[in-house]
Amino acid sequence: LACLLAAAVHDFRHPGYNNNFLAATRHEHAITYSDQSVLESMHVASAWAILLTEECNFLSRLSKDQFNEFRSVMIQLVLATDMKYHFEHTSKFKTKLQSDGYQPGCEREDTRFVLGLALHTADIANPAKPRQLCLLWTEMVMEEFFCQGDEEARVGLPISPFYDRAK
Repeated sequence: LACLLAAAVHDFRHPGYNNNFLAATRHEHAITYSDQSVLESMHVASAWAILLTEECNFLSRLSKDQFNEFRSVMIQLVLATDMKYHFEHTSKFKTKLQSDGYQPGCEREDTRFVLGLALHTADIANPAKPRQLCLLWTEMVMEEFFCQGDEEARVGLPISPFYDRAK
């Protein structure tokens, strides 16, 4: 359940700008989350703010330990979608695979790590979608990138690679 909920909220209230832009412009989210996994922290914190309201708290019957585990897993999985850690996590996964580290009964932390990789993979898996859907999503994502590039130019920041609509 924590995995499904993490997947559902992993981009909740996304403002359409990336972490670097939010940090460079000193956006309130960047200040709140000290420039560390800004969007991912905001997504999961915003979701929890709603989940803990009386009318939405379907977790109220969990024991304290169950709740803490659920919350911890959900947070870890959403944070795993931060592109900043893509290559670090990929390398860690490959190393563990080569050592046969993922066996039945593996460490709980390994299970969480693999679940985080699965969510991150799903998050960036647009090219694996059927062609027409992939192209539609690509157009929408590129427009989001271009809008950020336009805003970077407007505020005097260097335009991020791939975010310049003129190029």
